[in-house]
Amino acid sequence: MLFVNPLKALATVADDGGMKPLDYKKIRLRLAFQPTYTASLGALMINGGLWAATYSFFQFSNALTYILSLCVAAVAMNHSYLIIHECAHSTFFPKHWQNILVGHVYSILALVPFYARKFEHLHHHLWTGNVDFEPATVRGMQAFSKLSQNKLFEFAWRYWIPVFAFHEHKSLWKIPFSGQFKDLRRKILSWFSVFWSAGGVIVLVIYLGPQTVAKLLPAVYLFLFLIELTNLPHHLDATLYDGDQKRPLWEHDELTKSCQHIPYITYALMLNFNFHVEHHLFPAMPWHRLYKVHTELTAADPRYQMLHNEVSWGYSLRRQPVEVVFKKYLDFVREHDRTQAA
Repeated sequence: MLFVNPLKALATVADDGGMKPLDYKKIRLRLAFQPTYTASLGALMINGGLWAATYSFFQFSNALTYILSLCVAAVAMNHSYLIIHECAHSTFFPKHWQNILVGHVYSILALVPFYARKFEHLHHHLWTGNVDFEPATVRGMQAFSKLSQNKLFEFAWRYWIPVFAFHEHKSLWKIPFSGQFKDLRRKILSWFSVFWSAGGVIVLVIYLGPQTVAKLLPAVYLFLFLIELTNLPHHLDATLYDGDQKRPLWEHDELTKSCQHIPYITYALMLNFNFHVEHHLFPAMPWHRLYKVHTELTAADPRYQMLHNEVSWGYSLRRQPVEVVFKKYLDFVREHDRTQAA
């Protein structure tokens, strides 16, 4: 194992892994779960400021401001993506319909169909780390199986080309038509979200003009780079399991990990998404209260303070062959297949 999950060594974990249920319940009782308008309206203002800055930089005709416009646009798209993530949990605004409305608006800016993302992501929380039922894990292993046979994949991995983020984004558009959702209501809503987001993107392309869109395309690449930079450390080297039993929430500190906290930047631009253990332990917790969850956890055990730096973590793994980085996944799949065959 390349990186040892520090949470597996906690004094507060049970013999079979995960936080003790009693400790979990005690912490939960001390937390407030209600979203506030102030924090989320502030997030929307920041998002608007990022897009305004993108527009302003783009108006200048020199290389420096053009590069700045691309970088800020990528951050704005990622910020929109994180707003969608909160709306999928109904933790951005107090009212359910408000989350649905905001989620659909920002799904256009993040190039994601909202309902497909929402249903798939909630399923991810139910089955995190399960190689049989967790869709992102299954897609990731399937993608690696195909990509590992391509000689260009080693090059892409070493030089931070975000093939996994691209594959995941593409998969979200295909999910409504893949048969993954058996419930008719979810199918219809997912189809609607695809046509809504696709229509919104088409309107934007027409409004901005093909030439402007072509100039902004590198920002989409940077956006996918940011997604992969911030998402891979959360689950790549965490615990895997199989079977048809869901792991309880208090054991999710084994199934994910948190990343480095940067004051103000993490709150304003990342919506505290780096507190991923905290988010998985309490998925109904609004983004602006996750730091409070982190302080409660570290008060219970200081080892919750051990956070990964996404950049150094990624740099260390990108220097290694993909067969080494993903060996755990391959070994797990082979053993799982042998067991099923037997």
